[in-house]
Formats: sequence, structure tokens, C-alpha cells
Amino acid sequence: MWLPRDERHILLAYYTNIFNLDDKDISRYLEQPKFFHLSDWTVILKKSQRIPILTPLLVKRRAIKVNAYGNNNMRTGEQNENLEQIKKEIKTIIKLQRRLDIANEYLKTRRLIELSPHESIYDVVGIKLTVGGYDLGRKYTSCLIRSGLWFAEYKHHWIWIIVSFLGGIIGGLLVSWLS
Repeated sequence: MWLPRDERHILLAYYTNIFNLDDKDISRYLEQPKFFHLSDWTVILKKSQRIPILTPLLVKRRAIKVNAYGNNNMRTGEQNENLEQIKKEIKTIIKLQRRLDIANEYLKTRRLIELSPHESIYDVVGIKLTVGGYDLGRKYTSCLIRSGLWFAEYKHHWIWIIVSFLGGIIGGLLVSWLS
């Protein structure tokens, strides 16, 4: 299944952060959620790479830096900012938070992740990948498998592009021949 960009990047980030890739016993990670500050995940959606092949590497690098709730995650902010910079930053944070909420909602309706709110803290959410989410996240980590998913989703579209291109050439030749 080929997901839209935000959902694909968030699922890849969840997979990279939650699962220890060297660990062979993944069943313990599928049973219980791992808690995070939800606002920390907006880092994944900030700037995507111009080269699509390198974007998953950037997403993985950013996802590893997101700390779980209670792991001494210190939030630092710059002290010397003027009011205009703060306004711009707040606007981008609100937009990114909205994109993150929409991507999480769609991933939840597709049954790829499960979100459980923390008992007492509003911004902390437990994130748990389902078996389908784990499998799709694993497929998105490999470049070859990811391109295979993309081709399987859009293979019929490419056939129509080639057919329309050939039809345009034949149509142009017919118009020039009849003129």
C-alpha cells in the first residue's frame, strides 16, 4: 500500500523510533505502547529533502532523535528572538501539528497504528504499531521494496501515460499528413 507523503513519513518515523532494529524479539514492542510528547513528532514533517531517494534517510535521522516521554527530553528554545520570528514559528508549529493530527487520524483509520492518551498529561500519547503498520513501516525502510510498492500502486497509470504519448505522436502525424 502506497500512502500519502505525510502518512508515509510518520509511519516510517514511528517504526524507526519504536523498534530497535537490532533486536529480533519484536513481539514485546507490538503489545504495549511507547509514550511520546505528540508535539515532538512535528520535526519529521518540517522540511523534506528535495531528492526523494534521500528523504527516508532524513526521516530516520530525525526520528531517532525524538525522545520517549520520561527520557530526559529537554526542550530548548532560543532566547534572542524578536516578535516576528516567534509569530512565524508559532504559525509553522500550528500547521505542522495539524498535518500531524491528520496523518495520525488516517493511519489510525487504516488500522496501522493505535494511539492511547496518557492518563494525566494532555500532550503525551502512547503510540503502538499494529502488525500491518509494522510490516508497512519495515517495507518503507528499504529503498528497493519501497520503490516496488510505488510501482505496484501506479503501474496502470504508467501504461496510460505511454499510450497517450504514442497517441499524441500518431495524432500529430495524421494532422500533418492530412494538411
